[in-house]
Amino acid sequence: AKCRHVMAYLYVIFFLAHASTSFAQDCMSCRCFDVNQMAYPISDFVDGSPFYVQSISPPMMYNDYDTICLDFIPINGFVNTTLLQVKYTTNDMEQIPVEYIESQIVPGLFSGVGPSFPDYNVQSAGSLGYKDYILTESCPNIYLIYRCELIGRNPGCPMMRKQATVMVISSDRKAQQGCIDNEKVYAEFINEFTDIKFYDLPNKAVNPCSPRPGKMPSGPAPGSADDTNILKITGLLHI
Repeated sequence: AKCRHVMAYLYVIFFLAHASTSFAQDCMSCRCFDVNQMAYPISDFVDGSPFYVQSISPPMMYNDYDTICLDFIPINGFVNTTLLQVKYTTNDMEQIPVEYIESQIVPGLFSGVGPSFPDYNVQSAGSLGYKDYILTESCPNIYLIYRCELIGRNPGCPMMRKQATVMVISSDRKAQQGCIDNEKVYAEFINEFTDIKFYDLPNKAVNPCSPRPGKMPSGPAPGSADDTNILKITGLLHI
């Protein structure tokens, strides 16, 4: 645990310095669309972790993935700042871990920095800088999030609202479909992401999200892959 906190400090220092350089290099950062975020503190996401991404837009950027896990881990000594561990599981069952530093600006609005993924972004020197707007929680621990990528987005800044990155996440792998659908409707009609298209992740991998101590995993989805099909975890960190 002590080593984790030391590494977290190093991540904070490195990524903040690297992001500052990247922002200076890329003056033409993307602009965020106007939305109405709700005042959810980042501590709610720490307590609810890990989360499963149930649905995400735009589909073309994520249709190679079976599962995306989000784990918000608090960092000692940094108020409202977390180490966000994201684990991508591809449709071939390869697991790719990526880490970000995400902190609360105000309740319902967080900022993050880390590696651009899945593609290395040359203009941002491989960095991704973003803001997460928490739009709603229509059911317990099921959130709608708009991610505004300021730098490092591939294939570039979204010009229309329907091209934005919007996701539905839940702490329960088997989230009720009605709750997920409610979040999609809220995105399109309340926050005016008109004609937005979502990709529903299959979530077939066996226990892709590491549960917190004392917290039971949500369990495999129907028709999930066998353990033997899961490849060795590989690291990907563009620096």
